[in-house]
Amino acid sequence: MISSERHQLGLRASRTGQETGETCSFLAIAVFGRLSAAMNRLAVSGAFPVLGATAVLAFVVLQLVTSLRPLDPGASDALTFELRDLALGAYRSFDGRNSRLYVVRMPSDEVRAFTVPLRAAKVAMPDARWGQPAFDCTDFGPGVKDGTLRPESVFRCRDADLPAWGLYQWRWSLDGKSVGQLPRTHVDDMPRVKVVRSDTLLHVKGWDIRW
Repeated sequence: MISSERHQLGLRASRTGQETGETCSFLAIAVFGRLSAAMNRLAVSGAFPVLGATAVLAFVVLQLVTSLRPLDPGASDALTFELRDLALGAYRSFDGRNSRLYVVRMPSDEVRAFTVPLRAAKVAMPDARWGQPAFDCTDFGPGVKDGTLRPESVFRCRDADLPAWGLYQWRWSLDGKSVGQLPRTHVDDMPRVKVVRSDTLLHVKGWDIRW
């Protein structure tokens, strides 16, 4: 359910960004045409050299395109949302430029947040350490049943082509601790980030890191 809603929001955001980008491109082309004609008239009349006119025109258009470029939602990793949007015993995930953030609200009302690396919108599963990828997982998260998390729920990958050993080794409890079941092997805990909580809001920053 959460993944589906996030997918739909992503599609709408993508369409909005595309439409905004097309509008910006159209405006830039239109302004470029008007400025080019004006610069040519000034150059022909001897107001200033042709090369000077071209440099000024290029600078003006560059500034225009930069100012009209739509904001990249992944450019900032500061995230604030309302506590009521995260029910007891539930979680939400957010994709950034380099990482995915998981915010979990335990049945006890404790809120925890973890960040994991992304590659091409998939979670880069760790070899032994996060940031040393061994497999790109499409469906990663805590076990969910009937829309709620249970104390025994674990973070894991549910891809059909998951390596057999990964099924047993890539497992983390809801507090981010590695609970892999293979002997004499080790995988790091999930990297945890700080959540600042008020009566009504949750705020997380510094989570979209470069791995």
